Amino acid sequence: MIRESLTAWRVATESLLLLLDVRDEEKRDEVIEQVEKLIAKREELQPSIQAPFTDEEKEFGQALLPL
Repeated sequence: MIRESLTAWRVATESLLLLLDVRDEEKRDEVIEQVEKLIAKREELQPSIQAPFTDEEKEFGQALLPL
């Protein structure tokens, strides 16, 4: 079973990557605000993502590395 904090971290990271592709100048301030919120969310989750990890979590983590 994968911890909720790991899946939440992945969702935040994937959302962050999508936001970074937005090139619309009119949405610039909104995008920056959302990016800051997602970075803060990831920072909140980080302390709960600590070893020991299950084999399933290790595999999940390896898939996150390219992100």
